[in-house]
Amino acid sequence: MKLNTYKIFWMMAGTLAIVSVSCKKFIKEELVTTLTEDYYKTDAGLEDLVKSAYAPLQWKYTGEQSYAMYNFGVDEFREGDQFNNVRYNDYDANLNSNDAFVNDLWTNNYAGIRRCNQGIEMISQFNDGTSKLLGTAAQKELRIAELKALRGYYYFQMVQQFGGIPLITAVPGKPQYEFPRASVAQVYDQIINDFKSAGPSLPWRYTGVDRGRATRAMAYHFLAKAYLTRGSAVTEARGQKPTDMDSVIFYANDVIVNSGHTLEADYGNLFNAAYPDGRIPPLGENGAPPTGSKAKIDANNASNEIIFAAQFSSNLVLAGTNNQTHMFYP
Repeated sequence: MKLNTYKIFWMMAGTLAIVSVSCKKFIKEELVTTLTEDYYKTDAGLEDLVKSAYAPLQWKYTGEQSYAMYNFGVDEFREGDQFNNVRYNDYDANLNSNDAFVNDLWTNNYAGIRRCNQGIEMISQFNDGTSKLLGTAAQKELRIAELKALRGYYYFQMVQQFGGIPLITAVPGKPQYEFPRASVAQVYDQIINDFKSAGPSLPWRYTGVDRGRATRAMAYHFLAKAYLTRGSAVTEARGQKPTDMDSVIFYANDVIVNSGHTLEADYGNLFNAAYPDGRIPPLGENGAPPTGSKAKIDANNASNEIIFAAQFSSNLVLAGTNNQTHMFYP
């Protein structure tokens, strides 16, 4: 019995020693930010939330998904002797739900939709008449219109790839575990409503630091395209209406006549930024890669022909894989 008592005593003593040593070595976490959800109740926070809704636009252009998911399988590209991502051209068993592009497309666009929904709700609830950013009804209406245009764009990308998808237009008030699939017709109705609702509150175009934001030209351009895509279906039920083609003409003409956007005299001006001397190497020519021209890139981005384009940063911390489409297209 004494032996057992001694064992218990020494075990307890050892445990206390370990605890006392361990307590001195607990990790002391250092706060690296003081931001909380309350930040998005301020005008500065809401402005940042709106900006964050643009970030998912970049994904389409950051890798080979730019041509695989958007050009293959139609009459724009044909299979050559060097061919990657052939599954998107052949639609065979290698194209399935485990495909990385498919998962990234889904995740990226729904992230954008979530930010749009969050921004629309929180800006609608914001009420500070002293705010220089969102103090007036017109200022709030402008930002909400931007988010509706972006949400319409993200859903337009999704319905063309997946058909019917979950239609989420509000921030869930509680955990949601089921996301029923809406019909293609319902998704197109939402897309068209978002673009139509956004257009009148947006300016036709932006210049300077605001270039890249959603505009009326962007909303009506994609609205015309949504009507065209819906109305041109022959056998698929997309909710098409007899007036769809009239709407295509109406909104496309509105952009052409009123937006101030015009076509470049030389189509190549949109793409010559990578070649400072204006010379595009012949097909198959090897050699050092082009150095590029920042001045030409800036001029290209400011072209009157560009209605809407994803924006990228020269800050390497924010750039990610950056725009890679110049490596895949002539």
